[in-house]
Amino acid sequence: MIAYIKGDFTEISPIRVIVECNGLGYKLNISLHTYQQIQGKKAGMLYTHFHVREDQQTLYGFATTAERNLFRMLISVSGIGTSIAMLVLSAYPPIEIQSAILNNNLSLIKSIKGIGPKTAQRLVLELSDKLRKEPSFSNSFGSQNNSLKAEALSALTILGYSRLEAEKVIQKTMQKQSDILNVEQLIKAALQNI
Repeated sequence: MIAYIKGDFTEISPIRVIVECNGLGYKLNISLHTYQQIQGKKAGMLYTHFHVREDQQTLYGFATTAERNLFRMLISVSGIGTSIAMLVLSAYPPIEIQSAILNNNLSLIKSIKGIGPKTAQRLVLELSDKLRKEPSFSNSFGSQNNSLKAEALSALTILGYSRLEAEKVIQKTMQKQSDILNVEQLIKAALQNI
């Protein structure tokens, strides 16, 4: 119904944002991941999911379509409601959640508040094939890798390494260690390979 909302952020908190658009203030529930993306900004665009229940209508906001798609997949699993889905998205970045589901990392999934062993297994069972088929997730993995490379390259050049040397070591590191999920891990691993 509502694909996205673009406007001024009149109020931002770790769980909610109010976006003013054409004189209307829309209250959107958000994850910590989205909060980190919009924190400090005065305006922007959030992709939305409009959730209707018998007694309630709620808007959820997401920084990326990949995060919104993951939210929709999570709530499609029996036993996962919107509250638990938001807890999952707040516990880890979407890329880590996707990776955990695809790699059958039950211990990471069970570490999320509200997710027990049976629900973790159900998540992996029901979502792993869907995640592999969904093009937006494979694209988000690719864009995540490009973002990691760019940030790590910038950090290594600031540390005094030549751009060419830094590019080579980052590429080599990412080929050897495909499980790297954040910039800090990539920089540490790259420094060990220099």
